Amino acid sequence: MKVTDPHAKISVIAAIVVSPEYRNAGLVYELSNDYANFNGVNISAFLRVLCEEVKDPITVIWDAIRIHYAEPVKDLLTGRNTLVLDQFPPNASGLNPVDCVWSYIKYGRLPNYAPFDLRELRKTLTAELRRLRNHPDLLFSFIKRTGLTLGG
Repeated sequence: MKVTDPHAKISVIAAIVVSPEYRNAGLVYELSNDYANFNGVNISAFLRVLCEEVKDPITVIWDAIRIHYAEPVKDLLTGRNTLVLDQFPPNASGLNPVDCVWSYIKYGRLPNYAPFDLRELRKTLTAELRRLRNHPDLLFSFIKRTGLTLGG
């Protein structure tokens, strides 16, 4: 999203969390520091937050970018058999429901949004992500849009 400083940015990581019975969906997210990219340390920290907010066992399905398999992530997995990482098939764009979250916020909720600065952007993004937490029906629709099915 554009701000008055063209190099300003905030990165966001999120997970749509689905209960084992597929009755409820939630959203767990973290925003980066201003101007920062996520790295293996941040990914590992996010997985820790996910583990604190969700009961074991947890299966995380994500794409195969390098930071998802960085040393800090591997270290976190050591000795944890209740956290399983799986990946989407290569070249399977459109399978990640969280990508629908980004599209929904960027094009559905905030089209033409141009915050004055990163403080305003952070405040608005946080409000939108919190709002989504209260709409499990919308989170399930993001999963449905990918064509993925839940359950056996």
